[in-house]
Amino acid sequence: MIKINRVKFTLNNLKNSLRGGKDDKPGLYPLKIELPTYRGKLQFEAFSPVEKYRLANYGGEKFFVEEFTKLIEIDDIVLEVV
Repeated sequence: MIKINRVKFTLNNLKNSLRGGKDDKPGLYPLKIELPTYRGKLQFEAFSPVEKYRLANYGGEKFFVEEFTKLIEIDDIVLEVV
């Protein structure tokens, strides 16, 4: 049987991860994030805690990001179309 406290704990953790947790303050977004690469720094703007997590951790695809940055030129603008 599932204990009700465990369910509440899990739901609270999910809620905090979606809204940013304890470290994120109201008015924090958009948040500017810079990621170092071999060519310099990539600049991003995160508009939510989910974007912040994905950007700060290279989206879990650090190798791809490094290879991609080798192909783009200075002053290129990259947009994500969803």
